[in-house]
Amino acid sequence: MANQATALDSEAAPEVGVSPEIVRAAKRRDERAWRLLFGQFQPAVTSYCLVCAHGRRDLALDWTQDIFSLAFQNLDHLRDDARFAGWLFAIARRHCLRHARQTERERKLSDTLALVLGSDAPPEAHEEAADRESWIQTVRAACEGVENPGHREVVLAHYSRGEKTRDIAARLNVPHGTVTVTLMRFRERLKQRLAEALARGELP
Repeated sequence: MANQATALDSEAAPEVGVSPEIVRAAKRRDERAWRLLFGQFQPAVTSYCLVCAHGRRDLALDWTQDIFSLAFQNLDHLRDDARFAGWLFAIARRHCLRHARQTERERKLSDTLALVLGSDAPPEAHEEAADRESWIQTVRAACEGVENPGHREVVLAHYSRGEKTRDIAARLNVPHGTVTVTLMRFRERLKQRLAEALARGELP
């Protein structure tokens, strides 16, 4: 209970990532916990929707509200509270795919953006096979630019196979910090790739 109170009392300055305690509180329909989650993730979800909506802010805001409404309604279906970010952006991706008209290249870029913003493991086996396959293909394509074989194995293990960072470190016999830094740098490279694609006009 003390940990939960501490997490909820940090409303003024939410940290990167999300506390499982806050997610559990939101599942109990704690409005303050839900406001924390909304406040932390709304800017990123809206940014994602803006890309998918070709810069139409009114449409992006409508989609954002729809996505959070769907998340709230289905929060009990989230099996791993620590995976809230990836779960939320999986909902965002599916919603935008249903409503946005995207070319194949735009779809791949928006998939990459969802991966970066969610910064989580792939969809679980019980989720839609098409979503999981799309996720894995996005990661594999992004891994083409990872020259170091060891770093590439870390990225694939975490993002394609869903291995925990400490399990990866133990299996590869490397420090846990090396694994987390490798994943952080990979996400930064993905962000840079996305920014370059946007600058080239591949997405509005």
